[in-house]
Amino acid sequence: MNKNAFLLCLTSICVLCSVSFYLLRENNTDKSTEKLRQKHKFFLDNSPYKNNKGLSKKERSDFGLPPNGYYEQVWELTIDPKTGEPMPEKLLKLQYELKQQRVLARGVGGSETNPWIDRGPNNIGGRTRGIMFDPNDTDNKRVFAGGVSGGLWVNEDITNSNSAWTQVTGIDANISVTTIIYDPNDTSTFYIGSGESYVSGNAVGRGIWKSTDGGVNWANIFGGPDGTFSHSSQLVKGVFYINDIVARDVAGTTELYATVAGGHYSQSGNTNQFQGLSDQGLYRSIDGGSNWNRNTDSDLKEGQFYANPNDIELDINNNIWVTTTRSYWGYPGGKILKSTNGINFSLEHTVASANRTELETSNLDANKFWIVTANSSTKAADIFFTDDAFANVSTLPKPNDVDTEISSSDYTRGQAFYDLPIEVDSNDNLFVGGIDLFRSKDEGNTWTQISKWSNNNNLATLQVPQVHADHHAIVFRPGKGNEGQAVFGTDGGIYYTPDINEATTSLSITARNTNYNVTQLYYGSIAPETSNEILLTGTQDNGTLISQNSSTGANNFDNFYSFISGDGSYSEIDQDGGGITGRGEHMIVGSTFLTYYLGDTSYGSSDQAYSNGYTIINSSEGNFINQADLDHIGNILYAHSTSGSNYRFSGFILGENSATRTDYSNDHLDNEPSAFKVSPYNNTRIFVGTRNSKLLKVEDLDQINQVWTDISGASFLGSISDIEIGSSEMEIFVTFHNYGVTSIWYTKDGGINWSNKEGDLPDLPVKCILQNPLNADEAIIGTELGVWVTENFSNGSPTWSQSYNGMSDVTVLDLDLRAADNTILATSHGRGFFTSKFTGNIITWVGSTNNDWDTASNWDTNSVPSSNDEVIIPGGLTNYPTASSIVNVSNINMNSGSSLIAESSLSGTITYNRNIPTGGTNPPDFYLISSPVAGQDIDVFAATEELAVGTALNRGIGNYSNTTASWSYYQAGSNGTGNFPQGEGRALALDASGDIAFRGTMPTTDIGVSITSNVNGYNLIGNPYPSYVAANNSANGTENLLLANQNSLTEQTLWFWNETTDSYNQINHASTARNIKPTEGFFIKANGAGTFSVTETMQSHGADTFQRTISRPEILLTLSDGEITRTADIFYIDGTTTGFDNGYDSSIFGSGDNSFAVYTRTVLGDSDNDLGIQSLPVDNYENTIIPVGINAVSGTKINISVSSSLIPDGINIYLEDTLEETFTLMNDDALFSNELLTDHSGIGRFYLRTSAANLVNDNPYDVNSIKIFSTSRNNIRILNLPGGKNNIQMYDMLGKIILNTNIDGGVVKNINLPNLTTGVYIVKLMTPEGSMDQKVIIK
Repeated sequence: MNKNAFLLCLTSICVLCSVSFYLLRENNTDKSTEKLRQKHKFFLDNSPYKNNKGLSKKERSDFGLPPNGYYEQVWELTIDPKTGEPMPEKLLKLQYELKQQRVLARGVGGSETNPWIDRGPNNIGGRTRGIMFDPNDTDNKRVFAGGVSGGLWVNEDITNSNSAWTQVTGIDANISVTTIIYDPNDTSTFYIGSGESYVSGNAVGRGIWKSTDGGVNWANIFGGPDGTFSHSSQLVKGVFYINDIVARDVAGTTELYATVAGGHYSQSGNTNQFQGLSDQGLYRSIDGGSNWNRNTDSDLKEGQFYANPNDIELDINNNIWVTTTRSYWGYPGGKILKSTNGINFSLEHTVASANRTELETSNLDANKFWIVTANSSTKAADIFFTDDAFANVSTLPKPNDVDTEISSSDYTRGQAFYDLPIEVDSNDNLFVGGIDLFRSKDEGNTWTQISKWSNNNNLATLQVPQVHADHHAIVFRPGKGNEGQAVFGTDGGIYYTPDINEATTSLSITARNTNYNVTQLYYGSIAPETSNEILLTGTQDNGTLISQNSSTGANNFDNFYSFISGDGSYSEIDQDGGGITGRGEHMIVGSTFLTYYLGDTSYGSSDQAYSNGYTIINSSEGNFINQADLDHIGNILYAHSTSGSNYRFSGFILGENSATRTDYSNDHLDNEPSAFKVSPYNNTRIFVGTRNSKLLKVEDLDQINQVWTDISGASFLGSISDIEIGSSEMEIFVTFHNYGVTSIWYTKDGGINWSNKEGDLPDLPVKCILQNPLNADEAIIGTELGVWVTENFSNGSPTWSQSYNGMSDVTVLDLDLRAADNTILATSHGRGFFTSKFTGNIITWVGSTNNDWDTASNWDTNSVPSSNDEVIIPGGLTNYPTASSIVNVSNINMNSGSSLIAESSLSGTITYNRNIPTGGTNPPDFYLISSPVAGQDIDVFAATEELAVGTALNRGIGNYSNTTASWSYYQAGSNGTGNFPQGEGRALALDASGDIAFRGTMPTTDIGVSITSNVNGYNLIGNPYPSYVAANNSANGTENLLLANQNSLTEQTLWFWNETTDSYNQINHASTARNIKPTEGFFIKANGAGTFSVTETMQSHGADTFQRTISRPEILLTLSDGEITRTADIFYIDGTTTGFDNGYDSSIFGSGDNSFAVYTRTVLGDSDNDLGIQSLPVDNYENTIIPVGINAVSGTKINISVSSSLIPDGINIYLEDTLEETFTLMNDDALFSNELLTDHSGIGRFYLRTSAANLVNDNPYDVNSIKIFSTSRNNIRILNLPGGKNNIQMYDMLGKIILNTNIDGGVVKNINLPNLTTGVYIVKLMTPEGSMDQKVIIK
């Protein structure tokens, strides 16, 4: 399709007389069901919201209605047909019970390795009322915040624009947080008030929650499921809404006060659903919330009922002030009451014509107060002031919003019941919020606008920050010097300003929404292919959001262009190809009611997606959040288009620049449609679910006359929420919105017979359903408590359980399947998007016969896995699989220590689990790791694993740079970091021990890693395969890392971190066979820029493969201070020399902490490398003197020990201490101990000597042990000179004396020479122990 024009050209074809063909079916609906259906229809026909449909936001505000009509729609859809009302209190009790039962996390199919992944939005927040600075943070940067539908979150540094939010997992994810405070006498104790009473009860609360560990873990201490849930007299008892909670310090004792509000499903209409009216009132606790008592003071009553309390404030004299809001017993708000003791209250003032009333006390004057109210008549906000403690109260002028669509008499645009924050800073500068923010520096007499919600009309030229509309909270940062800093809660999440009193031209207010995913989505869609992925969603008050080229984890989203209202709705991406590969040809973007736009998927920005499309329809028909479905093959959008009692739906044929409309109606359609499903097998056929229990099949949509068939089940009752088709049109799945009904039905014969599939599912609304295409016995449903799964759908009574691993408890409204890789997209109303994957049957590798993947007896099912199967490869086996031919499976789950080699292509996602045995943050236990799969996203890995928390935003993934010779760490909230590079290593530290998981695809090629030398040459590398890789000749004599990369390395050495000793171990060809485990990282030292190669031919299945027994003499030298242990190896190997042998001598790791270390130097003295491994020839034990280096600080008691193997009989090992002039025989149980009097570093004091002589008793010195050699044309080096005066003379071959000097004895002596020509010279050495002559060659 070519969609370049921005036109609206609708041709309306109204089918005035649709012929109905009745397929006669036996009507076996029982009388009781039919009676309930009629009752349900009566409730729908007489809904208190019937007259509200089609109202714009402005019209809703004029009538004092909540701005969002979605919750009225939900009220109608979820009512229990028996009672005529929803029963959300059932969810609260059920959630509490589930939390007690939840022991093991589940993925879609019950596998911990197949979790739900948070996909964002991670840059857009949601409605927020509760905000608190952590009193335990000395820097006053740590902030807690709660969404009204997304749980509790924490930000470590709100002042940092790159900071991110982390969800607090110790409290339910769907709790409606409205206020959060701390105990002034115990700052580790926090309290949360929940439940949003101002918006018709659409966010039902749980009363009060408490934490005693600084906000980590929480318990519901008052209200919620512990309250009374009996239903009588049209009232639901219990504590559901906390408008405010305050902690008052009384001489070191904390008193808690809470305003418990009654709730109603709307401020208009006369529904019979009230919550907590009989329990509303002001409550007090003096024992930390264990017991609560309602205040019975007569001033807190209205007639025989308790007033509906709202705001609580403490003035600077610690007096308690309480205001009231409208009570559903029929009383207004506007009361302002005072108490000095929390028991006796006096009525200080009543604001006339007031509903919700908010009070603000002065920080400077105990007599000054500001009041803002929601006017019961005008629905506008009114502002008042008193400077004499309510003896006199004056009306203040109101801010005048520059927005021409906002009345000068009401800055809240009719939403004063909704947007009504008022605060003063420490200097009594006054701030109020409505649609935008306003500031007054003269006690409210004049106002300055300091934010704007958009750039429409006059706002475009207003030079103030753009901040999301609808303000609910203003919280100032505590601490000296922080007076102007503030945090704001809005419908779009959290915002921060470093100085709220700054001039408007330089004022900064910026979003702080990274990873604050409390966004309320309605519908979602995912692109058909994995490449160029798009995620699309319609949201509450954040328009339609889109993410292009989405990464695996949480993503940033852009606003598509909210062209009608602030709410998006039905959103769908074309699934049948076309356009950019993977994206489909176009997408449907919905707004409220019957309003849709066709967007372009071939775009570079969301603006281009809009400008290349056109408006399909813009009408107030249908519902606020309207039902629709897309025919992907015929490019036809079908949508609910009822107008009044004219029940119908419409089809819109999507043309090049406009759409053509056809309306469909029939006598069968006698109520509003509530769900649609175009047949995937015949796109001229659609299934329509209705609000009044019907499932209709409509055929021949492309003809003038359609065939309508009622295929409803005899026991259907309620409003259909979803329709899905199985492997053929005979298989149909149907779910229902309602409480109190059978919510899941299934037919395998096209609707002739229906089976109840609710099984043991609790009574809760079901919103959507998906069957696993790889396993017909598995199905998942979206509910008002997250996702549930069954693995025995074919049973007569399926068993359901929560699919909670990574998922939230919030409502899941939509489930979509990407068929290309069986990815599931879950769309939630409060926590954004989640994805997971369907998997097939589980087959486990047992390796009974050999290593061959294609041998059936190697599998527990005695059959080789196929494309729909999920494979498990356990650890601890003898044989592991090698796949020599093409493998096509769904998923492979590998346990720690297991191995897999693919010699050809291998499809399916691989999950490799590695056990990390230790964790913690003080200090962190780091491990060197590498991803054994391709495509593991680092941000997803960081979000999934419990990383150690460092300073500021540092988290436990480290990246080493040899440019700076230092580590940098992953930053909390990072996005777009990319995948783990194949073959590169990282450092990892977890918060606690546990398993980590890498997820991606099988690497089946050689891997080359770019390496550089820079400052020190060290590069962190890792095993890129889910198999073992040979490190040295001992593991594989022809294919190993050191051999293959010898020309790129300064040393043929690999350095591995030893978590036990907190030091590095070195490996070379002299070491025993070393195979690098899957996920293991290590260091190498590059000699310049190049490539480090890891090839497929190096792979094996573990330590036994390619190993051979190595028999050679070895000495292990150990240094200890009683706590820390360090070692150095000495090997005796044929072919090595006493000089530096690359590949057989290895330095200790030079970029670590070597302040306490032991090492050796070459016997020949030709290298200054501090060696952790030294290899020596086997033919001269008697003349071998090994310099030993020790690094330790003064006062350290060093302990040196030696262990040896295969040293020839008769050869003893001695440790020489030249400072003490002692020799110590180092047999296997000997220990040399010495307390250092000064810092010690380097060689010179200690030597290791091997000799048949008894050096302890015999004269140990032999002049033949002296070594003389040249190091350059102007230097010779002498080793092992005896103590005392020594004379050295040097002659050329003609007998001319070149040098004659005296030197003191010592282990190493460097003698400076004149710049000699090359040739042979004679050195004559005279010592106290004897004389010697030796030739020296100068090169």
